[in-house]
Amino acid sequence: MLVVSVPYLLAVWWTPVGQVYTGLHALAPVDNSVYYSYIQQIADGNFLIRDLYTSEPQSLGVFNLAWWLVGTIAKIFSLTPPLAYHLARILLVPFLTLSVWLFVSLSFTDSRRRRTAFALATFAAGWGIWLVGLLPVATYSGEGAFHTSPIDVWLTHPFVFHTALQSPHNVLSLGLQIFGLLFTLMAFKSGKVKYGVVAGLAFAAWLNFHPYFAPFLGAVLLLFTVWTAMFEYKKLGRVVGLSALIGAMSAASVFYHLSLLKDSPLLATRGAQNITLLPSPIYWFFGLGFVAILAVYGVYIWLRKYNIKLDQTKLMVMAWVAASLILAVYPSQFQARYLQGIMIPLAVLATVGLTPLVDRWRAKIKRFDFKIVAPILFVLLFVGTNFFVVGRDLIIFKKYPHYVYQPKEFVEAAIWVKENISNVGEEAIILTRSTDGLFLVGYAARKVWVGHPHETLDFKRKEAVTEKFFGDQDFSDRKEFLEKENVNYIFTTDKEIDWEVFEYLEQAYSNELVKIYQVEE
Repeated sequence: MLVVSVPYLLAVWWTPVGQVYTGLHALAPVDNSVYYSYIQQIADGNFLIRDLYTSEPQSLGVFNLAWWLVGTIAKIFSLTPPLAYHLARILLVPFLTLSVWLFVSLSFTDSRRRRTAFALATFAAGWGIWLVGLLPVATYSGEGAFHTSPIDVWLTHPFVFHTALQSPHNVLSLGLQIFGLLFTLMAFKSGKVKYGVVAGLAFAAWLNFHPYFAPFLGAVLLLFTVWTAMFEYKKLGRVVGLSALIGAMSAASVFYHLSLLKDSPLLATRGAQNITLLPSPIYWFFGLGFVAILAVYGVYIWLRKYNIKLDQTKLMVMAWVAASLILAVYPSQFQARYLQGIMIPLAVLATVGLTPLVDRWRAKIKRFDFKIVAPILFVLLFVGTNFFVVGRDLIIFKKYPHYVYQPKEFVEAAIWVKENISNVGEEAIILTRSTDGLFLVGYAARKVWVGHPHETLDFKRKEAVTEKFFGDQDFSDRKEFLEKENVNYIFTTDKEIDWEVFEYLEQAYSNELVKIYQVEE
């Protein structure tokens, strides 16, 4: 918990005078404010959350278990959304690490291999630190930025350390994924329905806020069933029955989200904009590094030793890897999501491959030398990118503070919006530049016309319109535009436009940085 808290504590310590730390860092920085808005909505007394980054009417809200829990914590203890966000993240890390430990413990009986697999699963990454300077960070196309660098320098989901550093809902997501797979395995091995029920509940909770993992769960259960039919036919009835139970229980969350997409065009359109593609598999390989190589050797050892007839524990490890890779290759909008946690089963396989190599090496060198050299090699070969990820954050905090800090005047204006613009009944719509809207919603939990590339419907058009609206004094039909889009307030940090000349705007708030105008009807 301490390791994944240090960068944020330093960011708070280094906060420049007159600034407020936003809780951001380099991984997925545009999403934090979205999550803050969810937390604030729950803290305000709402049970369902809505998309406040787009102006279209919303008839349906969404129950999101992860953010309901965090928002409830914020409400009970009167915490700001950023503080509740990171407190929840820290408190969930032990649940995640315990789940990882239990999973790797089922694969090995001896403590040495358990510790090795746990260390690899928790801290290992790939070769990003060595290759990031040799490859472009991203390639830009008509669809926007597309990463062309090793996945361990920009993608959170595959790596436990990155996940623990990033977001409470990702920590909870991976923890529930492992927990559900653990109890699925226990159910298959023992035949006990109660374990299947626990697995079904864990998956139902998981799919409530990450429903796009339903294909992963289905693929794991299918692979397990097919393998059982081929090599352990006597256990097929048990596996099929328990798979049906687990699938039926978890399906409730999937059907809930499908009904939302059917009944809400807004949610369906927003969902279609949520695209997380992967680059060429070579960048996956670079990002998984030596763990991937050792895992291949581990698969070879298992298949050679057991003549393909794997026990159910080994089968679960193999099914996790296979399901993740198949779905990551399949052309869908959620490719990157399906690599979530893949470093965990790969670490188990890598330990199988690494153990005989280490045993041969230990036999050739002195015990004292091994105790010194082994940790150094572990850091150099497996952990280097984690230092890069943390170091990149520290450099941003110090040299590029505008990415992660906001002026106090901006935050004060956002608080004024929260306290003075009602979100009850017909919500007011606030027009601002998309960059300001991103943070405004996070602090105020009030609806903006544009603010986020995935959450705002028709984002590119709206962003272009607002850039012209706030950058061109002669913007034609300004009043007509405001009336057409039902805009009630203008929130601006721009100095280029003389807003006082527009008689239909009444200044509602002002400080040294921000001016807020109410649009008169």
